Amino acid sequence: MYRFKRLINCLLLCAFVIILPSISVLAESDSYDSTYYMTKGVYSSRTWDTTNTPTFTVDLYNCYSVVPDNIYVMLQRRVIIGWDTKDSDTIDSALGGSCSLTGDTSGEYRLYLRQITGYLMSGDITISWTW
Repeated sequence: MYRFKRLINCLLLCAFVIILPSISVLAESDSYDSTYYMTKGVYSSRTWDTTNTPTFTVDLYNCYSVVPDNIYVMLQRRVIIGWDTKDSDTIDSALGGSCSLTGDTSGEYRLYLRQITGYLMSGDITISWTW
């Protein structure tokens, strides 16, 4: 009976050693480069299904703005009906810059760039994420 209990304990320990590292594989980090061209606002071309609380870093560069102002960068999470903004920041439309946004839990997220001048703003964007 003692050997049987030791065998079971050993098997459980081995299972945890194998299972726990595979759970951490669900975490993700990556980035992609794109461009933006807007007169009001633009959504990210993709959404992210996160398994944990995400952090997104948005870098805007090579910026062009007819009328310099702020670009509002919003991190939105899908809710039952629509999307809810979870974090936001601003970046200068002429100078560019970077901001970091954090979600509140796992779920489906997207980014929304918004400006209020109504004039053309364009540039390059890099979005990095981790969870």
